[in-house]
Amino acid sequence: THSAMPLLGAGQPAVAAAWEQLRPLSPPTASQCRRLRCGLGLTTALPLPTLGVLPLQQTATALRLRRFPEGRHRCVRRAALATQITPIEEKKKAVTQYLEKVGGKSSLEGVVNALRKQGITKAFVKQHFKFQPGVKAPKDVQGYYDQVLLPEDETVLDYEKELKIKQVAKRVFELGGAADLHDVTGRIGISKKVLLSHDNGKLFEVVGTELRLAGGAFAVAAAAAAARTVTAQPGRRKARSDLFTSAGKPTDPAAARRLLWRIEGFLVSTGDGVMNLQAVYAALGLKACHSLRRWIKRTRLKITSYGDLRVDDGRLNYFRVRRAISVGALLAENGGALPLSTILVHVHRPPELTALEQEEIDFAFCTQQAPRVKPPGGGIPHPDYVPSSSSTAVQSRAHSVGNESFALAISNPPPWVEEWVKEYFSVKDGLVTFPPEPVKQPLIRRPDAPPEPGIDEERAHLMSVSEEIRLRYGRAHSSVLSGCFGVKTKWLKRFFDITENGDALAKSVQRQTSEAIMISKRIAASTKGYTDDEAFTEFGATNAWLAAFFDVDKDGTLNFDNDSVKAWDPPPENPAPSPWTYAKLDVPRGYHRKGVAGKYMPRKYGHNAVGILY
Repeated sequence: THSAMPLLGAGQPAVAAAWEQLRPLSPPTASQCRRLRCGLGLTTALPLPTLGVLPLQQTATALRLRRFPEGRHRCVRRAALATQITPIEEKKKAVTQYLEKVGGKSSLEGVVNALRKQGITKAFVKQHFKFQPGVKAPKDVQGYYDQVLLPEDETVLDYEKELKIKQVAKRVFELGGAADLHDVTGRIGISKKVLLSHDNGKLFEVVGTELRLAGGAFAVAAAAAAARTVTAQPGRRKARSDLFTSAGKPTDPAAARRLLWRIEGFLVSTGDGVMNLQAVYAALGLKACHSLRRWIKRTRLKITSYGDLRVDDGRLNYFRVRRAISVGALLAENGGALPLSTILVHVHRPPELTALEQEEIDFAFCTQQAPRVKPPGGGIPHPDYVPSSSSTAVQSRAHSVGNESFALAISNPPPWVEEWVKEYFSVKDGLVTFPPEPVKQPLIRRPDAPPEPGIDEERAHLMSVSEEIRLRYGRAHSSVLSGCFGVKTKWLKRFFDITENGDALAKSVQRQTSEAIMISKRIAASTKGYTDDEAFTEFGATNAWLAAFFDVDKDGTLNFDNDSVKAWDPPPENPAPSPWTYAKLDVPRGYHRKGVAGKYMPRKYGHNAVGILY
């Protein structure tokens, strides 16, 4: 009987081990199933939580177990079913992991469908998680836009708000105590109301459209910015006179721009666009370091795998054409003829480069309250720099430029300068003059030939053809252009280069240089003025190209451009749209939705959606 059955104490090891393994099962099932007890090595029944169970039920259960196969009795099935029931905490953990995986927010239908096998229902999700009902869903698909979010922790929200306020205070202090309110709040993602309410309004104040530090912090930040002890650029500095931070960001954009122009001018005038990197460092008084190299990589300069520093191809072409026009202007001022030595010095030491070097020297010796920012190594030596015996090992190393050593190339014009002058100008008996006029075949027109199109009509055709070539990434076959726009190959040769295969390309730098020299000759020889219409008719020069290299008056008269700043700033290029950015639309995830009834839902776009990035 039940009363005579020996009971094991709860503190015995055998009973404790049995209950640990049978914890998912209900206590009556674990105690009454003989096969489960035999599998655990127990010889007696486990104690029941209540003593109201009749002994007859235990006897009947034992008899029924003998007539069913192993594992087929309903008690065994009930125990197996009990082990499959997922607790509430495990369900909440599964939903939390899913929401974290998809970004913290998902639709209610998405959560339920993804976790259906784990017993997740809509009622469970609405009960234990943050739920936002949809308000813009159509009537036939209600609930499609219902959102489920992770519960927000107030401690985490307060910490994130304090962190953003510290970021705003640091940013405003680095900018001198005042910054644009819209830019700061939009960049860091915090509202104006939160900033002004922090610390009872003792930290920030708004003056017009500026966000300022309140109290004496504004004066301290302004003094720190004036003394260059702080900077808004990322990275670190060893001293407040450093021009670049450790991340390669300039602390003084004007000084960094002048240094870039000096490097480009030195490369173009001495090495024709490319020189050894260490040679450039030695000539300009620079020191090789990580900050300088990172800044070079951020600019338009390129460091090759051979250790050379070169100018970008587009800017190099601009400098070469500008060099030819400068020589033409010098010839026009001196009657059309000059000694070769004078031209060589002019090309090797252009006037805009010497003016820039003199400006750097003036800045170096100018006394100011704030210290002058310096590049790594100090900068400024170049004018006629010659390495001495006291120079460092890097500076005294011989760097070959053409056929001469680095020291001779600095002090004297390199050989390539004379070869360039003889290629584009006439040199006879040591005198340099303009090249002779090209021989043109006379144009014979038939009596029944149609009239020639006007300049405006030709410019309209040229704009269409140029845009087509640009969209085709700078190359288009002449037959395609003739069929699309009705132009002839002879007309195309006026404005483009035609290859052996019949492809139309932009004019090469050699052709642009020759045409620029001939236009300079026309300007020097003309008494009434040479106009842009004449340059368009004779050389196929567009208005944009003429405006980049010459000074164009309101009436279209061309003059030589003596602007030194314009000599370093070529017009921006207009490349074809990149296939990687053109096809990438700024659209959020799920903008193209399909409803449950087979209908497409209203599309939802982001702030800058479908923006073509060119």
